[in-house]
Amino acid sequence: IKAVGGDVRKAKLVSFKSAPDAISALLGGHVDMVVTNAANATPFMQSGDVRVVASSSPRRLAGPYANVPTWREQGIDVVLIGWRAVIGPRGMSEDQVAFWDSVFAKLSKTEEWNKFLEDDLRENIYMGGKESRDFMRDDYQKLRAIFSELGLAAGR
Repeated sequence: IKAVGGDVRKAKLVSFKSAPDAISALLGGHVDMVVTNAANATPFMQSGDVRVVASSSPRRLAGPYANVPTWREQGIDVVLIGWRAVIGPRGMSEDQVAFWDSVFAKLSKTEEWNKFLEDDLRENIYMGGKESRDFMRDDYQKLRAIFSELGLAAGR
């Protein structure tokens, strides 16, 4: 909203328990827009029940989204990545971290994993432990600034 000159404090944000709940609200006309994983919207886009306005990915998605422009292509500097992580307990030794980095690096190269990502319209961007920590710290700061502006950030 802010990226296109709108006042984020005037937006009415609705939180749903799940993507299907959010999409049901959109289909029922109860909300004007939903932000969701591309795979969640695919059947509704393909049936013509919803129109996908943009992808928040750095590059266009493949398959049914090949003709959907990114926000950046539309002149709006917004990139949001829906990442997933495996997080270990505090106090893991360097050897333990190295072991799990190795396991997940190998997993990220398997045919099964890459097929899962392709089916879910996701990119394979594997990061090891240190790189992941740095990425999450940076992402946290960016999201905290956004939520603070919306009045949704808790103390700390």
